[in-house]
Amino acid sequence: MRIFKDTFQKSVQSHDGYLIRYDVSYVSHRDKVLFFVHGLGGDLTAWDKDRLIMKELGYSTIAMDLRGHGFSDRPVDEAAYSLDNLALDILDIVKAEHIHSFILVGHCFGGMVATVFAAKFSRLLKALIIIDIGYKPPFTSTNRVAISLIMALLKLLAACFPDKYIHQHQDFSKSHYANEWEVKDLVQNIVHTSFHSYLEIFHDALVVDNEHLLKKITAPTLIITGDEDKIIPPKIAKEIHHRIKHSSIEFIPHANHILVLNNPSELCVTMHLFLKKLKI
Repeated sequence: MRIFKDTFQKSVQSHDGYLIRYDVSYVSHRDKVLFFVHGLGGDLTAWDKDRLIMKELGYSTIAMDLRGHGFSDRPVDEAAYSLDNLALDILDIVKAEHIHSFILVGHCFGGMVATVFAAKFSRLLKALIIIDIGYKPPFTSTNRVAISLIMALLKLLAACFPDKYIHQHQDFSKSHYANEWEVKDLVQNIVHTSFHSYLEIFHDALVVDNEHLLKKITAPTLIITGDEDKIIPPKIAKEIHHRIKHSSIEFIPHANHILVLNNPSELCVTMHLFLKKLKI
């Protein structure tokens, strides 16, 4: 059940011909627009609590379904899922909404997409906020076996059921996600995304190396991480902070990788204080 109900969903045709769905909620003015990009396996409703809080603080919000997620199209072509194409989907939406300057917010894989966008189109950003993200594969030898098994299973299921998925948004209303790697949550993410789409994006997340892009980001940047994040350890956030010139870093105490869902109040206070310092 959604708690953020006073919005309306729209769609745009992407630069390469796919339907991309998104959700908008404007306050009386559009000079403070937050654009939210969810992580792998999620959808735009993952941001409902955060968007509601930020709206009460006076911000307009947009949230998108990344291609392969929610009600957006699921391309067959694996090249369609490149980070460049996903970043261009953001550009297609802001053009359709006639927005010339905004604040981009991305979590995990969505933060990787936001990083690519910021490196290419920093001139459009008032600020960049990236949450629990990496810039290169964070996996160590201790979990490569598990990752290899997941990849093999996804390839098998994608070959058997390439077009099968649950065509609806997920229910993210659960009050707390204590564990970051719960099997039932992983399965829910995959079956809502489709085996094929999840496989393609999961592969991209494993091999991505955005280190060369970080120095190209000129927009004021806030890096946020949970200090108990075990998927992308906080030391990665420190490395990103070191590589982005105009950046600051904040740690959410006692928060894991699912802080967007678990800690919306703390997250929104952190974002709001950062934006106030920038006079946004």
